[in-house]
Amino acid sequence: MQSPELVPPLIITAIMAIITLIIILRSFLKNRMTPSLFYSLAIISFTGLAIDQVLDQTYQPFRQSQIIIDGVFHWTSNLLLAIFAVAGFIFWYLAIIFSQYEVPPRRVLILFFLAGGIIFAEIANNDWTGVVPFLIQTIALFMMTGEVINYARKVIKSTDVSEHKLLYAYFTGYLLWIMALPLGVILVNIPGFPTILRNMWVFPFTGGLMMISYAVAKDPRVLFISDAKPLDILIFSKNQSLLVVHRFNDYPGAVDPELMGSAMSGVITLMKEMLASGKRLLRVDHGDVNILVENGKHSTFLLIATQETSRFRQMLRNALWEFEVNYQEELESDTPVISNYFTFTQRLEEMFL
Repeated sequence: MQSPELVPPLIITAIMAIITLIIILRSFLKNRMTPSLFYSLAIISFTGLAIDQVLDQTYQPFRQSQIIIDGVFHWTSNLLLAIFAVAGFIFWYLAIIFSQYEVPPRRVLILFFLAGGIIFAEIANNDWTGVVPFLIQTIALFMMTGEVINYARKVIKSTDVSEHKLLYAYFTGYLLWIMALPLGVILVNIPGFPTILRNMWVFPFTGGLMMISYAVAKDPRVLFISDAKPLDILIFSKNQSLLVVHRFNDYPGAVDPELMGSAMSGVITLMKEMLASGKRLLRVDHGDVNILVENGKHSTFLLIATQETSRFRQMLRNALWEFEVNYQEELESDTPVISNYFTFTQRLEEMFL
């Protein structure tokens, strides 16, 4: 073993990373938001990093294993460490970006370029902690920190004071996690530096990930910034009977949901008859709001929102698929019972808000 005193904290880090992974995956499966997906991928990468380090310290065959790339021998542990670290960094950055934008800005490409440089340094020189790779890491770190600061200003401004506690947990977790980089990359290369202090990086690494995952899993909506808001959702059967109507937010000019459902049922029927065979109705423009339409085998979903976004479109498709899978028998009956679908409104709240 290279550092026996490092094994206990590394095992604890791996266990906590796995627990964190379970928490974040449950959150993603619950809301299926794109930022939650990238947070999940980031935690998967960091969990792999922790397990890689445990195996490197405790399992001799893994520690001595090598991979040949273009005739050059690479230590498996070092290569996986670089890949997991860079992948986790990228996925985390993308989670922050997609929490603010529907379409990522071009500056994201700079980070991908820097990440490629770090991986290339490991493959070409068997060294991703050297001077040049470290400079690249520093630039990428400043990019991400700047993005986080800008993101923090936006999200704190757009949320209620009652939700700030959760935000502080997220950003405190980031500050803790970011401390692991200088501790784990700089201090290990200083000759004669105390081993105990050199191995302290595992504690901010683990603590930061736990705090961030808690904030994301507790209420990912708090961390999501968007001007687009869902207003109403209506679900119709295949014969255009209204099954579910739910209002997410009040808005100017809103009418009674039941009355709106009856009117939209007639509009959909008319539009389908006017469209050429094989074509589908996907949207209806209605003044200051947009109506997104998604058709399934047994039902039709309408989402009324302030804007049409790719996020809402994907959420609508996910909701339709889940609804038809869960209520297939009821939907196939000739006389569906409306009360059977009331519990699905809670699921809609989880998915769209």
